[in-house]
Amino acid sequence: MKMVYVCSPLKANEERSMEDNMNRAKEWCRQASELNVLPLAPHTIFTQYLDDTIPSQRDKGLEMGIELLKQCKEIWVHGNTLSEGMISEIILAKEMNKPIIAKDMDRETYINFMAYRLSGGIQRSVFK
Repeated sequence: MKMVYVCSPLKANEERSMEDNMNRAKEWCRQASELNVLPLAPHTIFTQYLDDTIPSQRDKGLEMGIELLKQCKEIWVHGNTLSEGMISEIILAKEMNKPIIAKDMDRETYINFMAYRLSGGIQRSVFK
């Protein structure tokens, strides 16, 4: 079974609360599991025992997430809001030559995402 890293926002933003983002990540993992892959969304796991609002615990969670990303075959990027953390994960996945797959994005976000992938760089101003 192929392990995939589910990349999606955790922190609240102008569109969704942290709880909404967590529920969406869980649903995306559930859907991915139906495709016979092992989906791993670090923020759905690590927030069970780490508090993302405490900087030292957030840093620990990010560090552990990177270790998970190293073990996964692909990264699946979900949603229309790409957070700074997600951008860092995408950049790292690109550096590790892992397939980066867009999921559940609207057309505008997808076009910007693909432009990033094709250019080999990232324009942070393009993403929220």
